[in-house]
Amino acid sequence: MPKIKHTTRKEPERPPLATKELACSHCSQTFSKRYNLRRHLALIHKCDEQAQPMSAADRERFKAGARKEEQETSRDIADELASTYAMPTAERRANENLIRAMRAANREFCSRIRRALPLNRSKKDIDRFLIVMQQQCQEAERHDSNEFV
Repeated sequence: MPKIKHTTRKEPERPPLATKELACSHCSQTFSKRYNLRRHLALIHKCDEQAQPMSAADRERFKAGARKEEQETSRDIADELASTYAMPTAERRANENLIRAMRAANREFCSRIRRALPLNRSKKDIDRFLIVMQQQCQEAERHDSNEFV
């Protein structure tokens, strides 16, 4: 019977990720990105990085960036279509399920893209990513579908 050597696998030494801490001069809250510090100063302390008062227009610009857009639910979209085109309940329900399926496919496609392109990427990684994306698009185009005709 062959002998098996039981040793733990050595992990390669990696340098720690560089993190820059930016502190608010008013309240000492820290941020990893300069934009987040600037937004905090504008929205909370109503000033810029030089402690100068910020105009209302500039504060609104930061507010607009902080707002998350409300996304319509699949049901809302299906209801709007049903009322616009006078669809029966069964067809409205079918459209709602179709919208949910399209959104699920979109999420799956986005997650595939994120998995295929590594964060610490080189030119070789990008070339490999583009090849994978081209193959997946060609595969998707091969699946002939008459659902949307």
